[in-house]
Amino acid sequence: MSLKLVQKLVFIVFLYSSLLFSQTYKFVIDSETNESISNVLIFSESVKIFSNNEGRFEIDLFSENDTIVFQHLKYETQKLSLSKLKFLNSVQLVKKSLQTEQVLITSQKETENGSISEIIKLNEFEKNTFSSATEIIKSKTSLLVRDYGGEASTKTISSRGMSSENTIVLFNEAKVNDLRTGTFDFSSFEAFAIDKIEYIKNNSIESNFSSGGTLKLYSGNNNNQNSIILGGMFNSLSTQKYFTSINFAKNGFSFGSNFSRSYSQNEFNFIFEGDEFVRKNANYSKTFANGDIKWSGNNLVLKFYTHYSHLLNGLPGFVVTNNTASSKASNLTNSILSIGNLDYSFSKNLLFSSTISFHNQYLKMKDATNQLLLDRDSQSSTFNDLSFSNKIVYNLKNIDLSVGYNYSFSNVDSLSTYISGIFSSNSGDRIDQNIYASTNYKTDGMYLGEFNFFGGLNYQIISDNIFEKSEHDYLSYRLGFSLIPQLFTNSEFVFSFSNNYRHPTFNEKYYSGFFGNSKLKGEEYKSFNAGMNLIFNVLGKEKLSLTYFFIEGNNRIIWAPTILAIQIPRNISKIKSDGIEVKFEQSLFNSLIEWELLYIYTNAQNKSAISVDDKTYNKQIIYTPKHRLNFNSQLNILDFRFSINSSFVGKRYFTPDNTERNSLAPYFILDLSLSYKFNISATENIISLNAYNILDEEYFIIQSYPMPLKTISINYSMRIQWKNYYYYYL
Repeated sequence: MSLKLVQKLVFIVFLYSSLLFSQTYKFVIDSETNESISNVLIFSESVKIFSNNEGRFEIDLFSENDTIVFQHLKYETQKLSLSKLKFLNSVQLVKKSLQTEQVLITSQKETENGSISEIIKLNEFEKNTFSSATEIIKSKTSLLVRDYGGEASTKTISSRGMSSENTIVLFNEAKVNDLRTGTFDFSSFEAFAIDKIEYIKNNSIESNFSSGGTLKLYSGNNNNQNSIILGGMFNSLSTQKYFTSINFAKNGFSFGSNFSRSYSQNEFNFIFEGDEFVRKNANYSKTFANGDIKWSGNNLVLKFYTHYSHLLNGLPGFVVTNNTASSKASNLTNSILSIGNLDYSFSKNLLFSSTISFHNQYLKMKDATNQLLLDRDSQSSTFNDLSFSNKIVYNLKNIDLSVGYNYSFSNVDSLSTYISGIFSSNSGDRIDQNIYASTNYKTDGMYLGEFNFFGGLNYQIISDNIFEKSEHDYLSYRLGFSLIPQLFTNSEFVFSFSNNYRHPTFNEKYYSGFFGNSKLKGEEYKSFNAGMNLIFNVLGKEKLSLTYFFIEGNNRIIWAPTILAIQIPRNISKIKSDGIEVKFEQSLFNSLIEWELLYIYTNAQNKSAISVDDKTYNKQIIYTPKHRLNFNSQLNILDFRFSINSSFVGKRYFTPDNTERNSLAPYFILDLSLSYKFNISATENIISLNAYNILDEEYFIIQSYPMPLKTISINYSMRIQWKNYYYYYL
């Protein structure tokens, strides 16, 4: 698509939309923190709606003489006439001072007790601005994205100098890390299917203990919308994407469904050693479809989610000095994920929660020229994982008690084609069981303020059946406290300590029949976290978050080169990682200007010397930058939004000895976006013009895998509200 055509489309849409009236809407916010409140029940005698995840709701659904009621479990009920509401910028709700008798039917809290978290609730602007889920994670959280270049390349996440295997990924409360690699690849995932992202830095209070934290993704019609969304995206790499979404909610029942289809030649320009090249064989074809159903009763909530993803993409291979040509190999990935959730409340004090999931993934690589597969033309592998978890939560005044059990059975076949070497077995199984208990005690109020003490234990048993049967067990724990000072109630301080383990993945233990290491030990980590959150109003709405972390690891597994130039996994005796994460957010002039600054300092070093001449001692862990800085800002004028997203990443090394010739240069990426929202009849429309890497920065995230230069895209989405379903008598 040519830039001239993009300019014509933008001009036509803006010209047409300028003749239309803007939609009238308001926001519901917390009277103390000024933060938006989602899922507020808003009703009159004839209309019933809910505020969305931005706290926004439409007022043109109501009649002139209506009295509008605002209800939420945690806030006092408020009534307003429509005539008075029209003169307000927002509706402020006051938190309840006493706990009500109503039962909260959910196990998914906004934040877990004692957790140091980063929470991102995605709105329609952000889903049109960011090109992928990993772009959102990279810009909005302290997680580090490891990208192998291009729109369809492998994309994983890591944190605090830890490997990607040390960050647990949960989707609608089900673990989705791959048994083979221990990571989760985001390349086949669609950003529009995600409604909320939560990154817990200092370990979950449940069984998800990990030094790299836990990333939670949520999808579903959680805002009880009634709408149809249609849209598309086109960019300068000849990418075309089309998507649709259907959402319906009424009387405690809701469902949602999304479908997208995208494809591209993806032949992007990159610079290597001063010369410009075109990345070939990076083409892809992607299909993603998901659906969810939710039913809520008086004491029962049932949810079911499923998605199917298909990705067929070329594998351009790595770029080195004596070889800048691309391979001709291709990769096929088909995946099905199904998740069922049940929350049942026996009483206002006792909750039972259960999750069951099934994940199937089929991989097939073709390499007719044997550039990547040296001894065969193709290879395939199938991965299956069936898991379930049960949890009971008991609440008695100021004490929460939680006891749970998780079980997971995983199987991978075709090991003789997936991993190199000759084996007597062609499949492998793993059973992972976790028994955990946690508690949380909150004081009524002491002299210094409100204390919250928390702790948890997790006993893990892992049974492997590949070549031979083996069993391993680990005991992890977590404890700490938080404080809300009496004199500064808009601040919170959190301190926690944890001890946890990570068992080796199949790929680490059984990579090669000749050079593998089936005797690898599990990694052990001790972590300390100290965090502070401060909310204040000086020039506008400000929030400051500061976290200090210290991690000490034993038996860290890294892939190290051998004398035969083959990399094999091995245990390094000890590593240390410490640093700070600072985030400042500010909203000015009633959200006219919003900006945030995120800085991460990570000092992650190898603390073991194999010999006196070991040049890796006290050196930075590979691919871990010491300095990272993100700056994001939005200017909101009427129905326009102008966004700036920028990222600086410091120098990294791709060999453990940290020699300069084996380093990756620092880089700075600048992305710009202009979005406009307008109405045509009963439809809400958003059109966005996005420019990624507008400065044409030459950079690598992973050595030998170049990243694209400037890319221009145009996005359009249309939302049709089902207003007929908003109207019914209470």
